[in-house]
Amino acid sequence: MATATAASLPASSAPKVARNTRFFFEFPWWLLVLALVLIWGIYLILVGVDPVVLSRPADPLWTDVNDFDQMADNEAITLGLVEGSALVAFAQETVGDGRLTLYPTFDEALTALQTEDIGGVMVAPFFGLNFARSNPAIVQPQTDNYFAATFAYVSDGLQITLGVVLIAYTAAIIIGLIIGLIRSNPPKPQLDRRKNLLAIPQLILYQAATLYVSVLRGLPILVTLLVTAFAIVPAVREALIGMGVEVPRRLFLPAGIIALAIAYGAFLSETFRAGIQSIERGQIEAARSLGMSYFQVIRLVVLPQAIRRVLPPLGNDMIAMIKDTSLVSVLGVNDITQLATLWYSTTFRYPETLFILAMMYLTMTIIGSLIVRWVETRLAIPGR
Repeated sequence: MATATAASLPASSAPKVARNTRFFFEFPWWLLVLALVLIWGIYLILVGVDPVVLSRPADPLWTDVNDFDQMADNEAITLGLVEGSALVAFAQETVGDGRLTLYPTFDEALTALQTEDIGGVMVAPFFGLNFARSNPAIVQPQTDNYFAATFAYVSDGLQITLGVVLIAYTAAIIIGLIIGLIRSNPPKPQLDRRKNLLAIPQLILYQAATLYVSVLRGLPILVTLLVTAFAIVPAVREALIGMGVEVPRRLFLPAGIIALAIAYGAFLSETFRAGIQSIERGQIEAARSLGMSYFQVIRLVVLPQAIRRVLPPLGNDMIAMIKDTSLVSVLGVNDITQLATLWYSTTFRYPETLFILAMMYLTMTIIGSLIVRWVETRLAIPGR
């Protein structure tokens, strides 16, 4: 029986087969493996595999108890656990059956802890550290896993970090696309003076866009961030207050997002301009000869091809923005960099904290690289 080949397949299925084959051979599998290793490492090492014991703040029984070995030697401490928990076996090996009290629910065990019926409640590490941080007046965690405590504290800033990336990069793409379209079509002098007069608004818009790109690309992002947060945003705020509009006093997070958006908008505008100008002039002229308007040509002919060509640098800029979000920490925004700074400033555990911070950024950038590579593969033209 003859074996089917790509040439013998129907025309509709051949591109799909080619795309899937290309995806298999060109996808950076080593990046995927590294991302999985990082995620697994965060789960096992950073979050921790040892359970956490919740105790009462300022309890004299816990004055000298900082890890499970000392806890096992202190026979005055009894532990509460939830019935059926996977930690029961671990507690039996650590402290023995005689010092364990089982409760049907976690709430009952916590009530017993507050009424001093037991000395501590053993729970899973991630849940215990987050619960203790949310209820500092009730319990405090006792653990010898410093990485777990650090990760639980710093991870609170992930929501802000990812939110800044999403909002700022979306705004930067919109700004960059508009400026790129303006700069890709510079005004040209006409023989007819009336047409030159009509081109004056286009010339002003082009020069303003060029000035914006030149200034923002010539400034460090940190300087742009400081100018936006301490000069531009306060001036706008005062103007709005003068108009009777109520504006919050602390606008550091919006200022950081605006600064990153306008800074990366200037970078992305050059990327879009290069992609738009790389489209052959003949295609544009052919589309115009078919009766398409300028905006139809841009939307249907130019942009679909230009975006495919500039997708790799767009992805690189997204990865760069993930790293540059750390700059908003200078404004006091509680992203992961700011929280890490606060943590090692009070604990003086610099190596562990900075290691966890680096692992978190590395995980985000590698996952972002995988997403960008997948999008590139999906949008790739078959046969190229």
